[in-house]
Amino acid sequence: MSKPTKIVVVGAGFGGIYAFKKLRKLFKNDKSVQITLVDKANHFVFTPMLHEVATGGLNPYSVAEPLRKIMGKFTGKGQIDFRQVEVKSLDVAGKKLETSSGPIKFDYLVMAMGSGTNFFNTPGASEHAYTLKSVADAVELKRQLIDRFERASRETDKKRRQALLRLVIVGGGPTGVELAAEAVELVHGTFAKQYPEPIVKQSEVILFQRGSELVPQFPQLIRRRSLKVLERKGVIVRLNTGVTAIGKDYVEITEGGKDGGKGNKSRLSTEMVVWVAGVKASDVNCTGDPVRDKGGRFKVEPTGQIKESPFIFVIGDQSHCQPQGHELPLPALAQVASRQGPAVAKNIQRLMKGQRLKPFRYRSQGSFVSLGHWQAVGVVTMFGPAIPLVGPLAWLTWRTVYWTKLLSWRKRLRVSLDWFVNLFTERDTSQLFPPK
Repeated sequence: MSKPTKIVVVGAGFGGIYAFKKLRKLFKNDKSVQITLVDKANHFVFTPMLHEVATGGLNPYSVAEPLRKIMGKFTGKGQIDFRQVEVKSLDVAGKKLETSSGPIKFDYLVMAMGSGTNFFNTPGASEHAYTLKSVADAVELKRQLIDRFERASRETDKKRRQALLRLVIVGGGPTGVELAAEAVELVHGTFAKQYPEPIVKQSEVILFQRGSELVPQFPQLIRRRSLKVLERKGVIVRLNTGVTAIGKDYVEITEGGKDGGKGNKSRLSTEMVVWVAGVKASDVNCTGDPVRDKGGRFKVEPTGQIKESPFIFVIGDQSHCQPQGHELPLPALAQVASRQGPAVAKNIQRLMKGQRLKPFRYRSQGSFVSLGHWQAVGVVTMFGPAIPLVGPLAWLTWRTVYWTKLLSWRKRLRVSLDWFVNLFTERDTSQLFPPK
């Protein structure tokens, strides 16, 4: 009996999960094919909702889905398998992955390991700044926010208290904007009912953006509306301001120059900095030296394959994919990764059948930014010309779209319940574990 064809998917983010689900469908009941999903965690995270977890709007378990639940009851029984391991290196020519528990051989590989935080070599950033890439990050951020207010409520020194109550967010992209909107509502909504008035009045949420506009990758309507709503809510937005260093109780900034370049330097006291200013592709050592861009992303053909091997596909934040007709590589968005996944799954099937592979084609279906309770802004492009949406309608549309993208009815019910309760109650400020 011949050995089964081994297809391995590395990474359980949007790209990896959607690739796996499509592969499972394409090769259903085909015992000649074995599909293995590899990830260092045992769950999928719905990352677009992490800012709500960090500010007490959603339960952490509402945005995490166990991988074995997604994969089905036949996991480990022949055709479908899951390996919870960390990938150490990739042997391109040898078709082998080295992992924390030994080698994994493959015939076809889908690399979808996503991205991590890019600190751009800013001194002190990796040591002192918080990030928002995982459920653990979101839970820790919420813990720290509550801890700062608790300590401030007992602090008698005004300057020291100010440093505790000043939340600095670095990065005016979608994550930074959405987090700032939720954080200021947490402070002036829920915290205002739980802490003395002088404490709440002294608190600040500051958003630093190196460029001249927020969410610069989005249409102008979203850029302008985001700034207007944040300022109206009380967020201090400082454009053209770059962060040059971060310490235990301060942040150094340069402002006034173009895109946060040369300008006036100053230091701001704060004990809480959240860095959401950029991403970099998850790194993996490779034999064969596949071509990568300056950000470490694998350069791929329009079909999703790396140039060095037709059997290795890279998607999502790890890939530098520039389809025909696009002036720039595709952005690192869940919308892109979730559509690349099924596309490369079909190409693997075509490759196995000796058929011609199809290039990946992408057209944005729209862009949305959540701006807190009953506020959002976006454009819908899936029906042709861009349709702008603002305010409550945009907020409801944003929530509906993300709700439908959750992978199970169980999670949809959890999120629906959380959202419904939040319409009538304060945010959850339970600090179940002490800050690290």
